[in-house]
Amino acid sequence: MIIYECLLELHDNLFFATREMGRFYETSSAIHNYSITYALGFAGYNKNFPISNYSCDEQIPKYKDDLSDMFLYVTPAKPLDIKFDFNTFKFGEANYYLTSTVGPEQARKLGVTSSNQPSFGKVKEISVGSTFSFFILSENELFIPKWIRLGKWMSKAELNVNKIELSQSNIKEGEYFVNHPLNPLDIHKNNKLINFDIIAMPPSSLINNATLKGEYIEFETANKKTMKLPANLKYTF
Repeated sequence: MIIYECLLELHDNLFFATREMGRFYETSSAIHNYSITYALGFAGYNKNFPISNYSCDEQIPKYKDDLSDMFLYVTPAKPLDIKFDFNTFKFGEANYYLTSTVGPEQARKLGVTSSNQPSFGKVKEISVGSTFSFFILSENELFIPKWIRLGKWMSKAELNVNKIELSQSNIKEGEYFVNHPLNPLDIHKNNKLINFDIIAMPPSSLINNATLKGEYIEFETANKKTMKLPANLKYTF
């Protein structure tokens, strides 16, 4: 197996609607592994189609169809050094048109106004220059792009990659701690979760600072730190 250690640096502000509170939209500090997999162009990489044939014809998520039977796996991204910006934007609405048959009370229920009043929202974005790390586990050699785009604004991000070759000696078993976000749906049933913190976000919440028991992979990162990840990670729905 090959592990690609990826350092991601933002060259634009990054926005995901992780949490919506009225007209305030917040971006989480972690990036979901589904988002990164799509951004890398890996959706559709499976044993039948080793080259991605992905295309999106409608704005309906099809995670199971796009990510099942993959010969690779991408972890969520952990924030290393991040800052946030708060920005206001104007909604592109045309709901201020009001006919004479609709009274003020009914108009409020319909969400329209009787005058041309602009509607504004506020977003919490991750700032330019923020950095993240994530890992790609693959059975085969992969081409990792230097640049990707992420989030609602298709924000530009740069990748720097460190390739790590694994052997059987990297596979261990026992109780271990993972200081990296994980998607709990993707952890093999042979690994038992003991305790963890929850990162609430759609489409499935992540976990962090997890203690597990079972089979895991242990390896050294580019900065000479020991990293542990559950063995047999796989997109599961």
